[in-house]
Amino acid sequence: MHIRGRFFSDWQGFVGQAREVLLQLNSDTETWMTLGRAQCMLGHLDDAVEALQRAVDLDPARVDMRCAPSATCSSC
Repeated sequence: MHIRGRFFSDWQGFVGQAREVLLQLNSDTETWMTLGRAQCMLGHLDDAVEALQRAVDLDPARVDMRCAPSATCSSC
């Protein structure tokens, strides 16, 4: 998994890094999407849905994100 060219081997580490990125780039759809997936993998489903919904709100035209909140969390 990567974020802005960095690679992470653990979900918790990614969550921390993603939050740092989002402090500066709050409208970064890809980071919100991947943060949602990471939260899902950690079992933080409410946080996952919130992050995934933010990604959908930022870019509603992307087909892969329109079903993201329910599909991503149900596949963890």
